[in-house]
Amino acid sequence: MPLSLPEEFVLLSQRETGEVRYEPATSFGCAAAELGELLLRGKIRIWHKERRLFGRAVLIGSGKIELVDSGSTGLVWAEEVLNGLVRRQAAKSKPVTVTSWARHRSSDALNQHRSALLARGLLAHAPPESRRKPDRYFPHPGAREALLAELHASIAGHRPFDGRTFVLTQLANADGLSSEMRRGLSVRTVLKTKQFGDVPPSLLRATSALTSAIPSPSTSGGGDGDGGGE
Repeated sequence: MPLSLPEEFVLLSQRETGEVRYEPATSFGCAAAELGELLLRGKIRIWHKERRLFGRAVLIGSGKIELVDSGSTGLVWAEEVLNGLVRRQAAKSKPVTVTSWARHRSSDALNQHRSALLARGLLAHAPPESRRKPDRYFPHPGAREALLAELHASIAGHRPFDGRTFVLTQLANADGLSSEMRRGLSVRTVLKTKQFGDVPPSLLRATSALTSAIPSPSTSGGGDGDGGGE
């Protein structure tokens, strides 16, 4: 079976050293990639409040998740996520935000998709070098390189972005992988010029919510959630 979006994200995020650039970014990014997969499958919708600033629409706050279709996906993790969103939304009596969900789901998502890649032979586990070091997970070099090459082809304009490659490129960029994807090109320039082919505006806005949930080393935990203490 083809890899799901979160599995692809984890495969990219695991460096040749067996480490990730920044563990919180990878774990939050994996949870965001799960939402991206459900978004592309039409299971959820992500929406923002907007306001006009200097004639342009500006997104306000963390994107809110709306459940569209809770039917089966055939993916165990996806059923867990959909069921979890239903429970949390019922408990809060209001939509769950992307940031609060990513915070809630992050560790489980990363562990679950690492395990899936290990089972498929696309990651190899190595124990930590010392007590202070994390476990290492070495990606299958051929599989990771093929995925990087696919993203580079879209960044370089050799093939148009589709929904999947667009979301994955944005998530990987937020996780600090721009130098590996660009190969002499500026990922940031491509993303700013919005050369996204047929990617619909709604997906552009939703992906912005996904990437904003990914913390960098200079931030603390990926944002302030939805103000509801989730």
